Amino acid sequence: MGFKRSCCSSWYGRLALLVLTLVLQLGLVQTVFAAKVKVGTALRTHPVFAMPMLAIEENGFWKKMGVDAEWIPFKGGSAMNRALAAKSIQLGITAVTGTVVGISRGLPVTIVYHMGPVTDFGIWVLSTSSIRKPGDLKGKTVATTRLGGTGDALGQLAAKAEGLVGSMKIIGAGGGAAATASLLSGASDGRLTTYFNILPLESKGRVRRVITVPDYLPKPWMGRVVYASNSFIKKDPDSVAKVLRAINAATKFIMKNKAWTVKTLKSHSRYNAEAAELGFPRLKYTAAGRIDKKALANVRGFLIKFKLVKPGKTPPVEKLYTDRFTR
Repeated sequence: MGFKRSCCSSWYGRLALLVLTLVLQLGLVQTVFAAKVKVGTALRTHPVFAMPMLAIEENGFWKKMGVDAEWIPFKGGSAMNRALAAKSIQLGITAVTGTVVGISRGLPVTIVYHMGPVTDFGIWVLSTSSIRKPGDLKGKTVATTRLGGTGDALGQLAAKAEGLVGSMKIIGAGGGAAATASLLSGASDGRLTTYFNILPLESKGRVRRVITVPDYLPKPWMGRVVYASNSFIKKDPDSVAKVLRAINAATKFIMKNKAWTVKTLKSHSRYNAEAAELGFPRLKYTAAGRIDKKALANVRGFLIKFKLVKPGKTPPVEKLYTDRFTR
Protein backbone atom coordinates (compact mmCIF):
# COMPACT_ATOMS: atom_id res chain seq x y z
CA MET A 1 0.00 0.00 0.00
CA GLY A 2 2.81 2.35 0.91
CA PHE A 3 4.56 1.43 -2.34
CA LYS A 4 1.46 2.35 -4.41
CA ARG A 5 1.10 5.73 -2.64
CA SER A 6 4.79 6.43 -3.28
CA CYS A 7 4.47 5.56 -7.00
CA CYS A 8 1.33 7.65 -7.30
CA SER A 9 2.94 10.63 -5.60
CA SER A 10 5.99 10.32 -7.81
CA TRP A 11 3.85 10.08 -10.96
CA TYR A 12 1.74 13.13 -10.01
CA GLY A 13 4.90 15.02 -9.15
CA ARG A 14 6.42 14.32 -12.56
CA LEU A 15 3.15 15.31 -14.27
CA ALA A 16 2.99 18.58 -12.33
CA LEU A 17 6.62 19.34 -13.24
CA LEU A 18 5.91 18.62 -16.91
CA VAL A 19 2.85 20.91 -16.92
CA LEU A 20 4.83 23.69 -15.21
CA THR A 21 7.64 23.33 -17.75
CA LEU A 22 5.20 23.56 -20.65
CA VAL A 23 3.54 26.64 -19.16
CA LEU A 24 6.90 28.35 -18.69
CA GLN A 25 8.02 27.46 -22.20
CA LEU A 26 4.76 28.74 -23.67
CA GLY A 27 5.17 32.00 -21.78
CA LEU A 28 8.73 32.32 -23.07
CA VAL A 29 7.63 31.69 -26.65
CA GLN A 30 4.87 34.27 -26.35
CA THR A 31 7.35 36.79 -24.98
CA VAL A 32 9.94 36.15 -27.69
CA PHE A 33 7.42 36.21 -30.52
CA ALA A 34 5.12 38.92 -29.13
CA ALA A 35 3.90 41.30 -31.83
CA LYS A 36 5.57 44.67 -31.95
CA VAL A 37 3.41 47.54 -30.72
CA LYS A 38 3.03 50.07 -33.53
CA VAL A 39 2.55 53.72 -32.63
CA GLY A 40 1.39 56.07 -35.36
CA THR A 41 1.67 59.84 -35.71
CA ALA A 42 -0.56 61.90 -38.00
CA LEU A 43 2.50 63.55 -39.57
CA ARG A 44 6.18 62.70 -40.04
CA THR A 45 7.94 66.08 -39.79
CA HIS A 46 5.57 68.28 -37.74
CA PRO A 47 7.59 69.00 -34.55
CA VAL A 48 4.79 68.29 -32.05
CA PHE A 49 4.45 64.75 -33.39
CA ALA A 50 7.97 63.97 -34.56
CA MET A 51 10.09 65.23 -31.66
CA PRO A 52 8.79 62.73 -29.06
CA MET A 53 9.27 59.79 -31.42
CA LEU A 54 12.81 60.88 -32.33
CA ALA A 55 13.67 61.40 -28.65
CA ILE A 56 12.35 57.93 -27.83
CA GLU A 57 14.43 56.31 -30.57
CA GLU A 58 17.63 58.19 -29.75
CA ASN A 59 17.40 57.58 -26.00
CA GLY A 60 16.14 54.01 -26.17
CA PHE A 61 13.01 54.81 -24.15
CA TRP A 62 11.02 51.91 -25.66
CA LYS A 63 13.55 49.44 -24.29
CA LYS A 64 13.93 51.27 -20.98
CA MET A 65 10.17 51.05 -20.42
CA GLY A 66 10.14 47.36 -21.35
CA VAL A 67 8.07 47.51 -24.53
CA ASP A 68 8.88 46.45 -28.09
CA ALA A 69 7.40 49.35 -30.07
CA GLU A 70 7.85 51.02 -33.44
CA TRP A 71 7.02 54.49 -34.77
CA ILE A 72 4.84 54.55 -37.92
CA PRO A 73 4.37 58.10 -39.33
CA PHE A 74 1.53 58.95 -41.72
CA LYS A 75 0.59 61.73 -44.13
CA GLY A 76 -2.45 62.86 -42.19
CA GLY A 77 -4.85 61.89 -39.44
CA SER A 78 -7.32 60.24 -41.82
CA ALA A 79 -4.67 57.85 -43.15
CA MET A 80 -3.65 56.96 -39.61
CA ASN A 81 -7.26 56.34 -38.57
CA ARG A 82 -7.68 53.96 -41.50
CA ALA A 83 -4.53 52.10 -40.44
CA LEU A 84 -5.85 51.67 -36.91
CA ALA A 85 -9.22 50.47 -38.19
CA ALA A 86 -7.29 47.89 -40.23
CA LYS A 87 -5.33 46.91 -37.07
CA SER A 88 -2.01 47.99 -38.64
CA ILE A 89 -1.27 50.18 -35.59
CA GLN A 90 -2.44 50.03 -31.99
CA LEU A 91 -1.91 53.62 -30.79
CA GLY A 92 -1.88 56.99 -32.53
CA ILE A 93 -0.95 60.61 -31.84
CA THR A 94 -3.08 63.29 -33.47
CA ALA A 95 -5.25 66.34 -32.79
CA VAL A 96 -8.04 65.94 -30.25
CA THR A 97 -10.59 67.38 -32.70
CA GLY A 98 -9.83 64.79 -35.35
CA THR A 99 -9.98 62.04 -32.74
CA VAL A 100 -13.45 63.00 -31.52
CA VAL A 101 -14.65 63.27 -35.14
CA GLY A 102 -13.20 59.81 -35.82
CA ILE A 103 -14.88 58.26 -32.77
CA SER A 104 -18.22 59.81 -33.79
CA ARG A 105 -17.84 58.02 -37.14
CA GLY A 106 -17.10 54.65 -35.60
CA LEU A 107 -13.33 54.67 -35.07
CA PRO A 108 -12.84 52.08 -32.27
CA VAL A 109 -10.47 54.07 -30.05
CA THR A 110 -10.33 55.78 -26.67
CA ILE A 111 -8.27 58.83 -25.73
CA VAL A 112 -5.68 57.70 -23.18
CA TYR A 113 -3.26 60.66 -22.86
CA HIS A 114 -3.18 64.41 -23.47
CA MET A 115 0.15 65.50 -24.91
CA GLY A 116 -0.44 69.19 -25.59
CA PRO A 117 0.54 71.73 -26.82
CA VAL A 118 -2.93 73.23 -27.20
CA THR A 119 -4.35 74.20 -30.58
CA ASP A 120 -2.08 76.80 -32.21
CA PHE A 121 -4.07 77.88 -35.28
CA GLY A 122 -3.94 81.45 -36.52
CA ILE A 123 -4.31 83.63 -39.60
CA TRP A 124 -1.14 85.04 -41.13
CA VAL A 125 -0.73 87.68 -43.85
CA LEU A 126 2.29 88.86 -45.82
CA SER A 127 4.45 91.34 -43.93
CA THR A 128 3.94 93.82 -46.78
CA SER A 129 0.15 93.53 -46.54
CA SER A 130 -2.03 96.49 -45.55
CA ILE A 131 -3.94 94.13 -43.25
CA ARG A 132 -2.89 95.08 -39.72
CA LYS A 133 -5.74 93.91 -37.50
CA PRO A 134 -8.61 91.37 -37.61
CA GLY A 135 -11.12 93.91 -38.90
CA ASP A 136 -8.96 94.52 -41.96
CA LEU A 137 -9.83 91.01 -43.17
CA LYS A 138 -13.27 92.26 -44.19
CA GLY A 139 -13.77 91.40 -47.84
CA LYS A 140 -10.55 89.36 -47.94
CA THR A 141 -9.86 85.70 -48.74
CA VAL A 142 -8.08 83.33 -46.35
CA ALA A 143 -6.65 80.01 -47.57
CA THR A 144 -6.82 76.77 -45.60
CA THR A 145 -6.15 73.21 -46.72
CA ARG A 146 -9.77 72.16 -47.16
CA LEU A 147 -13.28 73.30 -46.38
CA GLY A 148 -15.40 71.41 -43.88
CA GLY A 149 -12.48 70.43 -41.65
CA THR A 150 -11.30 71.54 -38.23
CA GLY A 151 -9.19 74.39 -39.60
CA ASP A 152 -12.17 75.76 -41.49
CA ALA A 153 -14.34 75.59 -38.34
CA LEU A 154 -11.67 77.37 -36.28
CA GLY A 155 -11.52 80.11 -38.90
CA GLN A 156 -15.30 80.46 -38.76
CA LEU A 157 -15.11 80.75 -34.98
CA ALA A 158 -12.63 83.63 -35.24
CA ALA A 159 -14.67 85.28 -38.01
CA LYS A 160 -17.80 85.18 -35.89
CA ALA A 161 -15.99 86.66 -32.88
CA GLU A 162 -14.62 89.52 -35.00
CA GLY A 163 -17.88 90.22 -36.85
CA LEU A 164 -16.47 88.98 -40.16
CA VAL A 165 -19.07 86.33 -41.01
CA GLY A 166 -20.14 86.79 -44.61
CA SER A 167 -17.33 89.21 -45.38
CA MET A 168 -14.14 87.19 -44.83
CA LYS A 169 -14.07 84.28 -47.26
CA ILE A 170 -12.29 81.06 -46.34
CA ILE A 171 -11.18 79.01 -49.36
CA GLY A 172 -9.83 75.47 -49.65
CA ALA A 173 -6.48 75.65 -51.42
CA GLY A 174 -5.31 72.04 -51.17
CA GLY A 175 -2.36 70.67 -49.17
CA GLY A 176 -0.27 72.70 -46.77
CA ALA A 177 2.29 73.76 -49.36
CA ALA A 178 -0.42 74.72 -51.87
CA ALA A 179 -2.28 76.85 -49.32
CA THR A 180 0.92 78.64 -48.35
CA ALA A 181 1.80 79.17 -52.02
CA SER A 182 -1.63 80.75 -52.42
CA LEU A 183 -0.66 83.39 -49.86
CA LEU A 184 2.83 83.97 -51.21
CA SER A 185 1.57 84.38 -54.77
CA GLY A 186 -1.16 86.81 -53.78
CA ALA A 187 -3.98 84.43 -54.76
CA SER A 188 -5.27 84.77 -51.20
CA ASP A 189 -4.89 87.52 -48.63
CA GLY A 190 -4.28 85.33 -45.59
CA ARG A 191 -3.29 81.83 -44.53
CA LEU A 192 -5.16 79.87 -41.86
CA THR A 193 -2.80 77.27 -40.40
CA THR A 194 -0.85 76.22 -37.31
CA TYR A 195 2.09 78.05 -35.80
CA PHE A 196 4.60 75.32 -36.58
CA ASN A 197 3.52 75.14 -40.24
CA ILE A 198 4.12 78.85 -40.87
CA LEU A 199 7.07 79.34 -38.49
CA PRO A 200 9.86 79.13 -41.13
CA LEU A 201 8.28 82.05 -43.02
CA GLU A 202 7.54 84.04 -39.88
CA SER A 203 11.11 83.62 -38.66
CA LYS A 204 12.32 85.25 -41.90
CA GLY A 205 9.91 88.15 -41.48
CA ARG A 206 7.88 87.25 -44.56
CA VAL A 207 4.55 86.87 -42.74
CA ARG A 208 2.93 88.13 -39.56
CA ARG A 209 -0.06 86.95 -37.57
CA VAL A 210 -3.22 89.03 -37.36
CA ILE A 211 -5.51 86.50 -35.64
CA THR A 212 -4.66 84.03 -32.89
CA VAL A 213 -7.47 81.46 -32.90
CA PRO A 214 -6.94 80.17 -29.31
CA ASP A 215 -8.04 83.64 -28.11
CA TYR A 216 -11.58 82.72 -29.18
CA LEU A 217 -11.72 79.12 -27.97
CA PRO A 218 -13.64 78.16 -24.82
CA LYS A 219 -11.38 77.56 -21.83
CA PRO A 220 -10.02 75.08 -20.94
CA TRP A 221 -9.04 73.46 -24.24
CA MET A 222 -6.94 70.54 -25.42
CA GLY A 223 -4.34 69.94 -28.12
CA ARG A 224 -2.77 66.73 -29.36
CA VAL A 225 -3.70 63.43 -27.76
CA VAL A 226 -2.76 59.77 -27.79
CA TYR A 227 -5.54 57.34 -28.59
CA ALA A 228 -5.44 53.55 -28.32
CA SER A 229 -7.43 50.80 -29.98
CA ASN A 230 -10.23 49.63 -27.70
CA SER A 231 -9.37 46.00 -28.34
CA PHE A 232 -5.69 46.61 -27.56
CA ILE A 233 -6.53 48.39 -24.29
CA LYS A 234 -8.49 45.30 -23.28
CA LYS A 235 -5.92 42.82 -24.58
CA ASP A 236 -2.67 44.43 -23.41
CA PRO A 237 -3.14 47.40 -21.04
CA ASP A 238 0.41 46.89 -19.73
CA SER A 239 1.91 47.71 -23.13
CA VAL A 240 -0.32 50.77 -23.45
CA ALA A 241 0.98 52.03 -20.10
CA LYS A 242 4.60 51.41 -21.12
CA VAL A 243 4.19 53.26 -24.42
CA LEU A 244 2.71 56.23 -22.57
CA ARG A 245 5.57 56.22 -20.06
CA ALA A 246 8.04 56.30 -22.95
CA ILE A 247 6.20 59.25 -24.52
CA ASN A 248 6.18 61.07 -21.20
CA ALA A 249 9.92 60.52 -20.75
CA ALA A 250 10.52 61.79 -24.29
CA THR A 251 8.50 65.00 -23.89
CA LYS A 252 10.34 65.81 -20.67
CA PHE A 253 13.65 65.22 -22.43
CA ILE A 254 12.62 67.57 -25.28
CA MET A 255 11.70 70.43 -22.96
CA LYS A 256 14.83 70.06 -20.82
CA ASN A 257 17.38 69.68 -23.64
CA LYS A 258 17.22 72.78 -25.81
CA ALA A 259 20.42 72.05 -27.74
CA TRP A 260 19.17 68.62 -28.83
CA THR A 261 15.69 69.91 -29.69
CA VAL A 262 16.93 72.87 -31.74
CA LYS A 263 19.40 70.64 -33.59
CA THR A 264 16.68 68.09 -34.35
CA LEU A 265 14.21 70.76 -35.49
CA LYS A 266 16.81 71.81 -38.05
CA SER A 267 17.81 68.32 -39.17
CA HIS A 268 14.44 66.53 -39.19
CA SER A 269 11.82 69.27 -39.66
CA ARG A 270 14.13 71.29 -41.95
CA TYR A 271 13.77 74.49 -39.94
CA ASN A 272 16.21 77.32 -40.37
CA ALA A 273 18.21 78.33 -37.28
CA GLU A 274 15.86 81.22 -36.40
CA ALA A 275 12.74 79.07 -36.70
CA ALA A 276 14.25 76.31 -34.56
CA GLU A 277 15.08 78.80 -31.80
CA LEU A 278 11.59 80.31 -31.91
CA GLY A 279 9.94 76.90 -32.01
CA PHE A 280 11.67 75.41 -28.97
CA PRO A 281 9.70 77.28 -26.25
CA ARG A 282 6.43 76.45 -28.00
CA LEU A 283 6.97 72.71 -27.52
CA LYS A 284 5.23 72.75 -24.15
CA TYR A 285 4.00 69.25 -23.48
CA THR A 286 1.87 68.23 -20.52
CA ALA A 287 3.65 67.02 -17.40
CA ALA A 288 1.66 63.85 -16.83
CA GLY A 289 -0.72 63.48 -19.76
CA ARG A 290 -3.84 63.96 -17.66
CA ILE A 291 -7.08 64.56 -19.56
CA ASP A 292 -9.21 67.50 -18.44
CA LYS A 293 -12.83 66.37 -18.66
CA LYS A 294 -14.13 69.93 -19.00
CA ALA A 295 -11.64 70.69 -21.79
CA LEU A 296 -12.75 67.59 -23.67
CA ALA A 297 -16.38 68.64 -23.18
CA ASN A 298 -15.53 72.02 -24.71
CA VAL A 299 -13.95 70.30 -27.72
CA ARG A 300 -17.01 68.09 -28.17
CA GLY A 301 -19.33 71.09 -27.88
CA PHE A 302 -17.33 73.05 -30.46
CA LEU A 303 -17.45 70.20 -32.97
CA ILE A 304 -21.21 69.82 -32.51
CA LYS A 305 -21.77 73.57 -32.85
CA PHE A 306 -19.92 73.71 -36.16
CA LYS A 307 -21.61 70.50 -37.36
CA LEU A 308 -18.42 68.47 -37.68
CA VAL A 309 -20.06 65.75 -35.61
CA LYS A 310 -23.66 64.76 -34.93
CA PRO A 311 -24.79 64.93 -31.28
CA GLY A 312 -26.62 61.61 -31.46
CA LYS A 313 -23.61 59.78 -32.89
CA THR A 314 -20.98 61.34 -30.64
CA PRO A 315 -20.49 59.54 -27.32
CA PRO A 316 -20.74 61.53 -24.08
CA VAL A 317 -17.44 62.84 -22.74
CA GLU A 318 -17.14 59.97 -20.25
CA LYS A 319 -17.03 57.50 -23.15
CA LEU A 320 -14.41 59.40 -25.16
CA TYR A 321 -11.50 58.88 -22.77
CA THR A 322 -10.08 56.87 -19.89
CA ASP A 323 -7.83 58.10 -17.08
CA ARG A 324 -6.69 54.61 -16.01
CA PHE A 325 -3.19 55.27 -17.42
CA THR A 326 -2.69 58.81 -16.07
CA ARG A 327 -4.06 58.67 -12.52
